[in-house]
Amino acid sequence: MKKIALALLIMVSSLLAELKWVNYDSALDRAKESKKIVMVMLGREDCPACEYMKDIVFKDTKVQTEIDANFIPVYLDIHNDFLPSGLTYIGTPTFHFMNGYEIKKGRIDGGVNVADFMQEIEKVKAKK
Repeated sequence: MKKIALALLIMVSSLLAELKWVNYDSALDRAKESKKIVMVMLGREDCPACEYMKDIVFKDTKVQTEIDANFIPVYLDIHNDFLPSGLTYIGTPTFHFMNGYEIKKGRIDGGVNVADFMQEIEKVKAKK
């Protein structure tokens, strides 16, 4: 019975869990203190690949755990938010990874599945 209750609790918590997006300047400050990597997602409304990342990839518990442990996530809408210099894109989503001093550590262009996203962020972590 305890195992069933624990399994249900984990399932419910994973359904309710979401990334804690922060603003760009706060992310840079936090990255300097914590030595975490800033992960900037450039997206837009009505972007199917952006929705896939938010609804599928970022809801995966492995992805959430990895991001919570090593990254500070920032979401910027390419049409509604100010884009800092150097954060370019060809399409959405585009992910930029950098330290607190805005030194680039990696980039992902487009939406990717969970396995590919995990593989790419491992490469970014190796450049830390």
